[in-house]
Amino acid sequence: MWLGLIPLLLFQRTVAVDPRVPDKAKQAQNLIAQIQRLAASEPGAYGIDTRLLLVDAVHLKYPAVAKDMLRDSVGALSGVKDPARQNGLRVRIVERLAPFDLTEAEELARTLARVNGEDYPGTAYDSLCAFLEGHREEQRRMLTRGLAAGAFRMQHAVGELKHEIDSGSSSAQALFSEILSAFPASAPAEEDVFLLIDLAGDIRPVSQPLTLQAIDKALDAATSEKLQLKIDPDDKSRKPRQEMLARISKLIGSMDPEVSQRYRERLQELHDEMPAQSPKTSELSGMGLGGKPDDAPYADALESARKQDDLSRRVEALIDLSRREDITPQQRASVASEAVSAALKLPIGGDRLVALAMLSRDFARRNELESAAQAAQYLSDSYGKVCDCPDGYCEHNHEPFDCIDLVESFAEYLDEFKISSEAMALNNISLQSRLLVLKLKELLK
Repeated sequence: MWLGLIPLLLFQRTVAVDPRVPDKAKQAQNLIAQIQRLAASEPGAYGIDTRLLLVDAVHLKYPAVAKDMLRDSVGALSGVKDPARQNGLRVRIVERLAPFDLTEAEELARTLARVNGEDYPGTAYDSLCAFLEGHREEQRRMLTRGLAAGAFRMQHAVGELKHEIDSGSSSAQALFSEILSAFPASAPAEEDVFLLIDLAGDIRPVSQPLTLQAIDKALDAATSEKLQLKIDPDDKSRKPRQEMLARISKLIGSMDPEVSQRYRERLQELHDEMPAQSPKTSELSGMGLGGKPDDAPYADALESARKQDDLSRRVEALIDLSRREDITPQQRASVASEAVSAALKLPIGGDRLVALAMLSRDFARRNELESAAQAAQYLSDSYGKVCDCPDGYCEHNHEPFDCIDLVESFAEYLDEFKISSEAMALNNISLQSRLLVLKLKELLK
């Protein structure tokens, strides 16, 4: 969706260029105007991301522009359909809006929802509490409002609870009750349950009744069919439900014998009835993990790389070989070219993107700009095939991609080597807007 520079038919507020201001300020104002026009023409999520990058660049020098961009971003949220992307963008807006209008920022924070176990309300209210650092009473009131809005995993709430417990404050029990009420019992995530168990241990010396309430909620959540578990493809032995029960058992064992007796039968039943886990498996190629280069002679290493049955492994081996310091420039050019050809045979997906990005960067580092441009063009074409969804969270061949992060990384790579998108014939509106933001940041240093 974001490939191809489309006509800039949409316009929004621009910074008027005053002929009396110094040249550097004129350059900055011209860049801001260009970025605003590009952002208005990008697909929804990309345009908001560009505006927020612009806010980060100008909020100190041009606060009025930053505030306008934040409000434009809020208005554009309705065009973002993916719930995770929309909530993620809302969190970023809340954090940046707080210094300009705390009330407006909190109103936006209250519209946030949890998505797939991610505590977006907690992240947003944490940023509001961070903004109020040094204003203890106001921060405490913000904590209360955040917990009431369902911001369970607020780190400021956890920190404040520990502080009140350590200082012997009588308000520790009240704060724990607020945190307990915010626990998302209807759809808990793995992180929620582990946090609740930890907090139950913290409150145990203060209040046994509150500890038992937390234990009951944690037990219910640990065995709930709605519990959202993290899948770690590298660790098939992970058993988070069993770990939860083990930690709860340890906590109960540290309490009165009467409490241990009360829970013994229930814990045994839960262990016996524990739902089976069905972790997803994922074949990881290891692409881009920086494997140790082969120390064999060049010819032998090349033959070994070519014999790799797995195409991803073959590309990785060729890239590693092209980076060896003991080969000639001709050998390096030959094996790097072979790596590019092999990478283009990979299915459209993460391994292909990573391989082409690595090769393009390597070419640029060696000042082989023609080869870098060609690899970057292949990379851009692959981006276009993968990133064909307006909200930036795309899936291709059952593999998820955050395409906004991808295009930003690409822009940073071009900026690092001072390569213009025009030099590589990359007509990409989102790439251009991010390159202009990076140029603006440098100008405003």
